[in-house]
Amino acid sequence: MRRKRRRTKSKGWIALLLLILLPLIFYGCQALYLLWNADPSPIGEVPETPVATPAETPAETPVETPQEPVDTSVTFVAAGDVMVHQTQYLAQRVGDGTYDFANNFIHVKDIVSQADFALANLETVILPGKALSAYPRFNSPAEILDGLTYAGFDILSTINNHSLDQGKNGVLSTLKELEDRKLQVLGTYKTPEEPKYVIKEVNGIRIGMTAFASGVITGTEASLNGLPSNGIGTQLNVMEMTDVSKAFSAMKVQLDALKEAGAEYLLVFLHWGNEYQFTPSTFQTKLAQLLVDEGVDLILGSHPHVVQPVEYLSSTDGTREALVVYSMGNFLSNQRREILNKTHTEDGLMVEITIDRTSGGEVKLTKATVIPTWVNLYKKDGKDTYEIVPIGPDPKASALKYQAPEGRLTESLKRTKTIITEPRLAWFSGE
Repeated sequence: MRRKRRRTKSKGWIALLLLILLPLIFYGCQALYLLWNADPSPIGEVPETPVATPAETPAETPVETPQEPVDTSVTFVAAGDVMVHQTQYLAQRVGDGTYDFANNFIHVKDIVSQADFALANLETVILPGKALSAYPRFNSPAEILDGLTYAGFDILSTINNHSLDQGKNGVLSTLKELEDRKLQVLGTYKTPEEPKYVIKEVNGIRIGMTAFASGVITGTEASLNGLPSNGIGTQLNVMEMTDVSKAFSAMKVQLDALKEAGAEYLLVFLHWGNEYQFTPSTFQTKLAQLLVDEGVDLILGSHPHVVQPVEYLSSTDGTREALVVYSMGNFLSNQRREILNKTHTEDGLMVEITIDRTSGGEVKLTKATVIPTWVNLYKKDGKDTYEIVPIGPDPKASALKYQAPEGRLTESLKRTKTIITEPRLAWFSGE
């Protein structure tokens, strides 16, 4: 009985072992079969997986990726009316028929010459060979242009109510005198065909400029101060002073031309408004709005002979804004309290503008600084001496620096600050 049990146990173990081994043998044989029938491959290489070849497409023209614009900056300075009254040119006479105006600008030279460029309104005519004269029909020594060049001015607006004081000859002669000194001109032109604007490219930024004066237009002719253009009306940038819409239409032609020529920043120099008025006229404010809506970035005003407000003006649709300087007053003149019984005519305003190209390519104004000025008249060696004085925040310091009367500088600064109230403006530091 004991042997039978042992034999039975042995049979059970054998059956269990066969159940385990048979599957192993089966799958092992199958693996060997697959290995023997596989495609031979070199040792160490993995067979490449077939990749579908894409259909050929026509070669495309390479497209150049635009580079991100580099940040750049331009700073320029503008000043108001440059006038030459009789007492002025007599004071500047240094010899027989020669004049020197350099000392008029000695205190503002550093401010002007350090800018990338500078512009002002030349409110006189240069006609050599004809007797010098002042108000009401100006004809000044050509040396006033040398004085402006010495100061650092590059561009002069020549369109104003005195442009026709010496007729056609005066207009053309003034242009020649400026051209001889490599000064650029806004507002009056030698021919009807030439562009009636300037594009100044500085540090890659294209600044487009044009200038207009209020007058009366009749057909292709114009009159300024009642003086007719006599055949050169199409060589003068005159806007109709009685109709804002007509004035804007005349200017839009030049603005469109500037845009087409690639101007990125639009500046307009306007001889407008009412003389000796401290606030802009309705004509000025309405025209300013139309110009800002049209894309003008900066309006510089002259003619009133006094400082008028400065403001940031938004477009009607609220998408942009521009800086409007309604009047920069007198930069250089003899319009004084002793002559006119007026004090505001002694005051002027220079404006320093900084515009930048952002990394995104936009060109915009980033800083506007106002620089109050006052014309100092005093005796030196028994002779009248005129000097334009920039006034810093401390009139006493400015008086000591420029040897000017502290009281008069204090009064002038107070008058200007009463008119200029725009909070976003920077003020001259006095340095």
